[in-house]
Amino acid sequence: MSSPILVLVSLAVVGIVSYEIGNRYSFNRINRSKVSLNEDPLLALHKIHYKEQDYSVLLENFAESVILVDANMRVNTKWWHIADDTQISRNVELDVHHFFKELGYTETEVIEEMFTELFMTDDYQQRQQIISLLPIEQNYKDKKIAFRYNYIAQTQQLAIYIADESQMTFQFERFHTKIMEMETALEVFRHQKEFNSLSQKYARFINEDLERIFTFSEDIQTVKNQLNTKLHEIKGACRVLKMAQSVDEIDRFLNEMVKLPKDLSFNQFKKQIEHLGIAALLEEDYQSLNHYLDRDILTARNISVEVEALEDLKRLILSLEPSSEKQQLLDRFNSIGYVSIHEIIRRFDNFTQDLAKKHNKKLAPIKYEGLPLFFDEEVYKEMISSFIELAANAIIHGIESPAERYLIDKSEKGHLIVRMQRVADGYQIELEDDGRGVDINAIKESLYESKTLFFDDIVTMTEQEVLDRIFDEGISSQGFLGAGLYNVRHKVEQIGGRIAVSSKQNKFTRLTVFLPSLSEKTND
Repeated sequence: MSSPILVLVSLAVVGIVSYEIGNRYSFNRINRSKVSLNEDPLLALHKIHYKEQDYSVLLENFAESVILVDANMRVNTKWWHIADDTQISRNVELDVHHFFKELGYTETEVIEEMFTELFMTDDYQQRQQIISLLPIEQNYKDKKIAFRYNYIAQTQQLAIYIADESQMTFQFERFHTKIMEMETALEVFRHQKEFNSLSQKYARFINEDLERIFTFSEDIQTVKNQLNTKLHEIKGACRVLKMAQSVDEIDRFLNEMVKLPKDLSFNQFKKQIEHLGIAALLEEDYQSLNHYLDRDILTARNISVEVEALEDLKRLILSLEPSSEKQQLLDRFNSIGYVSIHEIIRRFDNFTQDLAKKHNKKLAPIKYEGLPLFFDEEVYKEMISSFIELAANAIIHGIESPAERYLIDKSEKGHLIVRMQRVADGYQIELEDDGRGVDINAIKESLYESKTLFFDDIVTMTEQEVLDRIFDEGISSQGFLGAGLYNVRHKVEQIGGRIAVSSKQNKFTRLTVFLPSLSEKTND
């Protein structure tokens, strides 16, 4: 190989090796990890190294720009916003940049000392005191600009949130719409029968009643009377179902109809009614109702609301500047009607502790393992009562007394564990106790005494087949009451679910309930 070619090959090898080493060990390598909106947004921003292409993940979730200031009052002008007028955000950002630049040249150097102290101290209260002395608002071209500050210890920077309050109305409307959608979905699910009836009234009015009234009425007054009757009937149903917007639309139409000139001809009156657009308004409501009442959607609804979905919405509302609109949003949010599974477990715990004491037993706090979820109690209140019944059964008949547990090397306190996990098309819930287990022979005796099966059939059954019989009506065993389990199975099967049991003598009993997806609240 000639010398020049050898040199070129050597340089190429060195270049490739250098490139790989640089990529592997460079401190400036771009971190392209995905941003989780569950993280603190500032830490998420730091995590992606302020890369412009990753901002789209954050754009729809924050109504504020942000700048970061270091200990030397140098401003990193990376920012995100959701304002319609991006130039406003850019100009405000420049104003703040110059503002902090000027702070470094004050004669007294008080601000500079404050900044030095802010970045040097580890005292949280002292930091907050310094931050409280910084400006909280300024006016920019007749627009009120609000500032919030947050010190980020991990990156040694001061985050300055810049909120253009002229753009906040957009945010309030956006969150208000989300909450309305959540409320509507929940109300429709709870009152499917009533909403189906209203949907039929809408369809009849749009497709039949309106045309029939004009076709068969002889004069304008007859038309008015019949329209009044039909629309008041629909309005009454809307009011009962808390459809305030629909009630207002109907009232507006009726008021406008009264104001129509009295000297109109029949055809002119009909055209004016069409112009007022009541059919179009009701058609819009009708389509919206049908969306929520769609059978595929209803049957696909989940048992619960993921806590992150609600917490994201609440966190975003809390990030808004204090105002009456913000408080109204929070009030609406808090009244939606879901309850955390941890709250349900807490109620279970109070009940089970009292019951254990009543039966001279000791019980550790209920342990929950699984998804952090919110439940719609109205939909699942019967299932919740069933689980209370199962828990009572476990305490009374399954968990041993402290003396019995001592003799078999168990801790004096019994344990109840609730587990929940998402499966293909629903949720699996387990209730497990570490008590005496199910007595297989007792079930066989109960089967024989009830004459449910012949003796020969009973003796040839597998252990699991015997266990499965505890859900039969009238079958009981040590550790379970047959009527209770029969009722629970009946309730579970009524909503398309199923229940199973597994047990080991003196070790545990585990009831596993599969529930199909019934009510859903998705991430917006």
